Amino acid sequence: MSTQQRPSDVIMSGSQDVVDAIIRHPFITGLSDGSLPEEIFAHYLVQDRAYIESYARCLHLLAAKAPTPEIGRMLAEHAEGAIAAETTLHHALLSALGRESDPADDHAGPTTVAYTSHLLAACALEPFESGLVSVFPCYWIYGDVARQLTGQNSPNPVYQMWFDNYAGDTYTVAVDEVRAVIDSHCADPDVVPALRDMYETGAQFEWLFWDAAYRLEAWPRDSGFVTL
Repeated sequence: MSTQQRPSDVIMSGSQDVVDAIIRHPFITGLSDGSLPEEIFAHYLVQDRAYIESYARCLHLLAAKAPTPEIGRMLAEHAEGAIAAETTLHHALLSALGRESDPADDHAGPTTVAYTSHLLAACALEPFESGLVSVFPCYWIYGDVARQLTGQNSPNPVYQMWFDNYAGDTYTVAVDEVRAVIDSHCADPDVVPALRDMYETGAQFEWLFWDAAYRLEAWPRDSGFVTL
């Protein structure tokens, strides 16, 4: 007897190759084996902080158009929780690295701007279902990466702290809550193909985000207009 797939399974089904590529990316493998230069990880944290600020705005936009008050409250809580948790986590990680970034020097790089612009447009202009699916790759892929790699015990305790955060129960519960909403409100077969495309776009932006951090991506002026 076959088991019926959940709508979220169908929506995510075309993106496993992207997740596999993320797991193999030198940024992630470097976190796992401890070889990632700390300068790259610190750069990533700056970009992640800029990303989370926009991500929280996206969740508030979705909360305002949620189909039920309960879902709206949940998404608003996730938005506030994301800011609080990431602020605490980023501070702890940077402090553990012996680095303190100046907020005045923090600005979103090209890939961060592209990714957050995509999310904000989807959450502001598209139907609730499309907006929710646009933000779900970040929820799901961070947890998936952490679950797959946290048991390997990175020799760098700072990197292990990052894995443990996203593999923890609190984060897992948040992911499950959003996935349950997708399963209950994104099951219309007429819209699932478009939602699948939306998820694939977000999954590829996740790869690009880590790749940009690994390359220490900067705006042309910041990099002195260097060309290859």
